[in-house]
Amino acid sequence: MQTVYQTISIRPRWEAPRAEEKIIDLAQYRRKLEREQQTEWEEPEVQPRVRSSQRCNRWGLYWDAVASLGVVAMAVTFCLELLL
Repeated sequence: MQTVYQTISIRPRWEAPRAEEKIIDLAQYRRKLEREQQTEWEEPEVQPRVRSSQRCNRWGLYWDAVASLGVVAMAVTFCLELLL
């Protein structure tokens, strides 16, 4: 795919402005951008640190699960007592 890029050069008043056309190959331009981006991001992979808020959130989920299991256990024992 190609596109036409026009520029208008500034000339003296007595000359008419003339548009200069440049044909740009978009596929070539994209390849050039990809090469530039690849060279920018060639850093070694670093594992992200676990933040303390994430740790607190995990502990919160753990205690939430423990409380839910406790409620289920109480409901089961209540039902068993009613049946026996």
